Amino acid sequence: ANGVEQDYKIAFEWYEKAAEQGFADAQTNLGSMYFQGQGVEQDVNQALEWFEKAAEQEIEQAQFNLGIMYAEGKGVGQDYGQAFEWYQKAAQQDHVEAQYNLAVLNHNLGNPKSLENAFNWCLKAAENGHFLAQYDLSGMYLGGRGRQQDVKEGIKWLTKSAESGYDEAQFILGGLYMVGSYVLKNDEESRKWHLKAAQQGHVKAQHDLALSHYLLNTPEDDKRATHWFLKSAQQGLADAQHMLGYLYIIGNRGLPLNYTESFKWSLKAAEQGYALSQYVVSDVYAIGMVVPKDYKKSIDW
Repeated sequence: ANGVEQDYKIAFEWYEKAAEQGFADAQTNLGSMYFQGQGVEQDVNQALEWFEKAAEQEIEQAQFNLGIMYAEGKGVGQDYGQAFEWYQKAAQQDHVEAQYNLAVLNHNLGNPKSLENAFNWCLKAAENGHFLAQYDLSGMYLGGRGRQQDVKEGIKWLTKSAESGYDEAQFILGGLYMVGSYVLKNDEESRKWHLKAAQQGHVKAQHDLALSHYLLNTPEDDKRATHWFLKSAQQGLADAQHMLGYLYIIGNRGLPLNYTESFKWSLKAAEQGYALSQYVVSDVYAIGMVVPKDYKKSIDW
């Protein structure tokens, strides 16, 4: 760590020399070091000053950084007007993050003109490969926001976002194929996209993938179903916790009969307000299975 800090100090000294001689890239890097406190004590005022110098020389990263500072009120008073101005300058130079942030700011204004602007900047960022822009653009096309509804374009951009590796896009696309909304129902495509999202830890995708395998009802699919129910339940999804409680109490689909495990998972779901699991927990206390009989707790649940 000390070696890294030493490297930052050396980098800071070189950037400072070059920045003072008017080199715009060095001014941007120096501003970033001041902003993050790398190689020098953090000083947002100095960061602002150097970003402004570089931005005046048309360095898009510096313009973008100024947009961030004004949008989030970091080191300056929050000023969306200034944020718009600096994002726009960077976006016009094809800075993809600036294009996306400009789309978000316009979208949040919510009036017809700003929604149209949001769509246009979102499209630019999406064409430049920004996966969040691709996802948002699909929503605008499917929902007819800022543009006439266009399902084909909406699915195209949702697929691009999913292909870029965005887990939420993969989950939504899997869901659309699962129910046949906007696309033809296709269980194989649904499982493909849910698996991609599930492997990235998307808790709802894990549950939906488990359910899809569960419904196929083969020994191999049962293994996959219990694997993904468990993953989802461990992340705290009440639906999955309830399902594990049910599977352990009947002891099938590849899981052994285990009342202790069943109660453990049912209780976790019940504590999250899952009504069916609350009934199970209430019954367990009333019967005195796994836990001592306790009518008060049974009534409470």
